[in-house]
Amino acid sequence: KGMALQRSGAQVGDVVGVTGWLGDARAALDFLDSGRNVDEVDYFLQRYHRPTPRVDFALMAQAHLNSAIDISDGLIADLEHIALSSRVGIELDMESLPVSKSLESMFSKEKVLEYAGTGGDDYELAFTTNADNFDLVKEMAKEINLNISAIGKVVTGDSVVCRDASGIWVPQDKLQKGYRHF
Repeated sequence: KGMALQRSGAQVGDVVGVTGWLGDARAALDFLDSGRNVDEVDYFLQRYHRPTPRVDFALMAQAHLNSAIDISDGLIADLEHIALSSRVGIELDMESLPVSKSLESMFSKEKVLEYAGTGGDDYELAFTTNADNFDLVKEMAKEINLNISAIGKVVTGDSVVCRDASGIWVPQDKLQKGYRHF
């Protein structure tokens, strides 16, 4: 009680991290009605139909996290919720997004980054933590065999900005952000 991780606690200087692998659930949408029976396809469908909730990690690390959100609408869209609630900006390095070997082997680099950045339904956790605590949080995740990746930083601002593979900042009007409810 009173310990819920919220979107509003991100602080300038925080590391932005994420659990697990991104984009697999979005990739499953390409195969839902395909009838293909390949191990990679089964993997994507499993990630879509039965995501692994990261409750254990959240409970274990909550004292060291400043903010968190589950990735349901797409990483960029959900990080915008943190940015707006915390009144900060987020710089996201698209090249550092963690993706599965299956995603890399079946899709082009462009699709991999699109699915990882904007695909929904992964239900991994995006979070912010003080830079001094990131290694500790990563060690906690290792205890439960969970991958943790640093994918950006919290800065002064009011939105998410993304650096693409060539190191160029992607203009906001050219950025597909994720699922829009309305």
